[in-house]
Amino acid sequence: MGDNLQDTTISASTTLTPPAGVSVNILSIQPEGANVRLRTDGNAAVAGGVGYLLTDGNLYQWDGPLDGIAVIEESASATVNYTWHIS
Repeated sequence: MGDNLQDTTISASTTLTPPAGVSVNILSIQPEGANVRLRTDGNAAVAGGVGYLLTDGNLYQWDGPLDGIAVIEESASATVNYTWHIS
C-alpha cells in the first residue's frame, strides 16, 4: 500500500496522479467536509456535472483506469484523503 495523501485545494478541478515508477492498481478515496465529484475519463471535473458523486465521509475504491482521475469539491471546504494501492 502507498502513502496516505490529502489534497486540500480542490475548489478547481484537480488531477490525482499515481506515483511515477510503480505499478498501481486501486485508488482509495474519501471526501471530508463536503461531497466531491470524481471523473475518470481524463476530462476536468465540474461541480454538479458529469462523473461520480462521492459523499462526505464515505470511503470509495476505484479499480478502473487510473490515468486522468480528476476531482472537485461540490461545495466549499471539501478535502480528499486518498491512497494509491501499489501492487
